[in-house]
Amino acid sequence: MVTLRDEPTKTDTIISEKDKLINTNENKSNNNNETNKNTTNKSMTELRQRRSPDSSSTNTSKSIVSSSTSTSSSNTTSVSSSSPTVSLSTMIYLVISSPTLWLLGINYFFNSMMRSGITATFRPFLEGKANSNGGLDFTSDSGAAETANVSYEIGGAIGALLAGYLSDQYFNGRRGPVMGIFGFITIPFLILLANSSTFILSTNNNDNKLFQSIDSVILFIASFTSTSLSLSYIKISLLYFILGVCTFPPHVLNGLISRELAHPLVLSTAGGFTKAIGQLGSALMEMYVLRLADIYQWSTIFYCLSISSCLSSFFIIPLWNTVPVSKTNTNTNTNNSSSSSNEESIPKK
Repeated sequence: MVTLRDEPTKTDTIISEKDKLINTNENKSNNNNETNKNTTNKSMTELRQRRSPDSSSTNTSKSIVSSSTSTSSSNTTSVSSSSPTVSLSTMIYLVISSPTLWLLGINYFFNSMMRSGITATFRPFLEGKANSNGGLDFTSDSGAAETANVSYEIGGAIGALLAGYLSDQYFNGRRGPVMGIFGFITIPFLILLANSSTFILSTNNNDNKLFQSIDSVILFIASFTSTSLSLSYIKISLLYFILGVCTFPPHVLNGLISRELAHPLVLSTAGGFTKAIGQLGSALMEMYVLRLADIYQWSTIFYCLSISSCLSSFFIIPLWNTVPVSKTNTNTNTNNSSSSSNEESIPKK
């Protein structure tokens, strides 16, 4: 038997040729896609390589920040969990062995003595109860003692704010200059109070040109108001107001500087130590000021208070240039940050 062989027709040939063309086109498109992908990947890697220094620095800074944060948090945890306990004998030694605290305590002793001497003499001095010893007779002007007291306290509030502002803005955080300067400024006004019979009561100071000039200024200012107070009443209120402005800055800054300069383990104890010495001076003055007024003239009392103010300022002179540690650290950090910013601003060649 003879087998017949099938011969391909024309249509089969055409179909096979079309299939070959289709396969060829698909292979070409696939090759093109792979080429495009490779070029894209190369460009992306180049961009990443260009950006890698910035990203590495960013990652480095992030790691540094995170490490510093974790370190600070761990330090805080360790400090809070294991805060050092100091024995009473150690605290007493750290406070008593500090010459700085003794200077501040003596400064506050004389300052408290002066302020208590002023406040204790309002009523007996102004209402004529010791008029035979040079006191003032303001019994006709009701409320003279209360007005002087209020003027003194308002002046103290202004002086406290002024002391902090001047210390921070003009003395780089140094408290000594402000305490000393205000203490010395207090002295002439206490001397005016000692000569109150001439300066306050007399309305015709022909013998003293300075007092006459002060009276003229006060009358000129009072002419713009509708006050009916006497010139003597205005002068005594103004004098006590100025005394409040001048006597409160050392009082306010003393507790602050004692904590700033004390050992870190006895900060509150240091403040209490200087305040305790100051309270002794206050108690001493309030105990004896009226007894001294019965024996001596009131002018003698105010001269003694001016000497107390001078001694208060004298004992702060050794701490005149002392800067608190916290302020020193702040200035160091500021200088370091400014120098680093200046280095960054300089262009690299």
